[in-house]
Amino acid sequence: MSEQEPIQDKAVDQTVAAGKVAKESRRAHRSRSAFAPVVLIAAGVFFLLYNMGLVGGELNWAAAWQWWPLALIFLGLNVLVVQFPRPLGTLLSTLVGVVAVGVFGWLLLRGAPARFQQLGLAGAPELQAETFNLTPGTAERATVTLNLSNMTSRIHAGDGGDLIAGTIWTRSGLDLQPGSSAGNTFEVSVGERPGGFSVNPADWFSGGSDGRSWEFALTPDLPLDLTLNGGNGSVTADLTGLMLSALAIDGGNGAATVTLPGGDYEAKIDSGNGAVNVSLPTGVAARVTYNTGNGFVRVDDRFQRLSGDGDGGVFQTDGYDTAAERVLLVIDTGNGSVTVNEGGAR
Repeated sequence: MSEQEPIQDKAVDQTVAAGKVAKESRRAHRSRSAFAPVVLIAAGVFFLLYNMGLVGGELNWAAAWQWWPLALIFLGLNVLVVQFPRPLGTLLSTLVGVVAVGVFGWLLLRGAPARFQQLGLAGAPELQAETFNLTPGTAERATVTLNLSNMTSRIHAGDGGDLIAGTIWTRSGLDLQPGSSAGNTFEVSVGERPGGFSVNPADWFSGGSDGRSWEFALTPDLPLDLTLNGGNGSVTADLTGLMLSALAIDGGNGAATVTLPGGDYEAKIDSGNGAVNVSLPTGVAARVTYNTGNGFVRVDDRFQRLSGDGDGGVFQTDGYDTAAERVLLVIDTGNGSVTVNEGGAR
């Protein structure tokens, strides 16, 4: 081995060591971001005070969502300022966090200034009330599908005359599709037209403010095959007085409270991500077959378990097999829960 090899190895080691020292030096002088801690702590304090009633007024989420691009700007500024050496970068990062909290806190409490409300983004169309009604004509039964939305929905029996009548609040327009009668059955689907995707998150949340809700009145005079396709809004369906031949509920993310009528029919319930509370008429027999995902099924004391366990099985009330009025509930839970109890009117 030549004498030059140890010298070369030593030089390499010195170069590596010098590089590590320089890297550690740069790391030591690099500022640490205080943006996330400031925002999280301030947001926690803000909502704690709001829940305690110390910060009054209704929060203006629409204004905050309209100005969402400011969040990207604040994040970008924070990335820039932490490049400054300590302590300047850390102080500037703290300042950016405080300003961000102040701006969005102001928007939530006070709303956006009128001249800056759109921030260059196309705003959502104004909510409009669409009222409709359909008569059954000579139909002897009907199939009705209600495609619900982010708004609260209320469904109940009407006074007769109309097959269906109601009002929805929508930005994109009413989607009413009366189908041709198949024999003696009238088919109809009600919802809102697709509005298309918007880059403004203020358009993504259009539900249930200012007491607005979707209202539906259904005929009590014809047998109905009823389907409820849930959205993100809560649903209250008082179906007492209706003549149901079948019921299907496809739950969304909102909670649903369903009061069933008497009769002999099958009700299929998929809970989705929301909780579904089902009230059966007093004295009406029922059978519950269920499969659970991450949710659960709970029944009242009238029911006895015939088979199964927590993941799936069958519950039944006494006298179901011979009852003139009985309801078969076929339940499939997703992440939501389904509760079945007695107490509704017929």
